[in-house]
Amino acid sequence: MPMTGLEEMKAAIEEESRLECAEIGRRAQEQAATIREEAQAAAAARYQEMVLDARRECAGELQRAKTEGEMEVKRLLLRTKTELIDETIAMALRRLRELPDGDYFNVLQTLALSYARKGEGELLLSQRDLQRLPADFADTLNGMLKNQGAQVHIGAQYAKIADGFLLAYGDIEVNCSFEALLEASLEQVKDALSRELFA
Repeated sequence: MPMTGLEEMKAAIEEESRLECAEIGRRAQEQAATIREEAQAAAAARYQEMVLDARRECAGELQRAKTEGEMEVKRLLLRTKTELIDETIAMALRRLRELPDGDYFNVLQTLALSYARKGEGELLLSQRDLQRLPADFADTLNGMLKNQGAQVHIGAQYAKIADGFLLAYGDIEVNCSFEALLEASLEQVKDALSRELFA
């Protein structure tokens, strides 16, 4: 049976509606695909950005750890050097104190030649040194001091020092104990030892 005008019109509207729905569906799929691609590209870019940030942060942490490690090594090295220098100084003082009497008193004579002043002074020794003083020490020392216009006599009282001596000229007292002499030149001694031990 042939279609009537109303049926044809209805069929045409349905066809047009179907085509339009298909076009809307196609455009929606294209838009969805575009949105999906843009979202994937944005996610990939953000992922790369996060990876780069993480790498930069890790590199910074590694550099900080390396710097801290290097500083700790330097601190340990400095502490070790300082301990070695202090031990070397203590050992040198111990060896001076343990010298045989003849050598020990020769060192004292050499020091007295360096620190004696013109005129007459009193040389005060520790109790231990006063007890083991060679009988000819004062005469030998004064013979050496004669050219400097200096003379010393050995004090009857002992000085409260461990080693070396005190030189007294009236109210002036020169402390020539090993510890005092070392203290006076400690930085120079440490510098010299540092150069010698760690050069």
